[in-house]
Amino acid sequence: MTDIELVIKIPEDEYKTLSKMSEREKVNELSYYERIIADGTPLPKGHGDLIDRKKLGIAPIDSTDLPLDRCLMVYLAEDVDGAPAIIEADKGESEDE
Repeated sequence: MTDIELVIKIPEDEYKTLSKMSEREKVNELSYYERIIADGTPLPKGHGDLIDRKKLGIAPIDSTDLPLDRCLMVYLAEDVDGAPAIIEADKGESEDE
């Protein structure tokens, strides 16, 4: 049996309530969990690390093709490579392979 990584989105107050429930209470809420899972987004096989882009620094680069008050903002490869993963990369084969 293979595992699937699933991204779900629920209101924070519901998450806090669920995290405080006992195992017995959670079993009674099974239909709720089934709805959460059914609404989840499966991550593709072979995905890379998921990182928090907001925690990366941005490096401005001057460009003569942009308006005078603008510059091109880029992420440095070393910052992206060194960013901590929120979800680790899937080491399995990608769906494209």
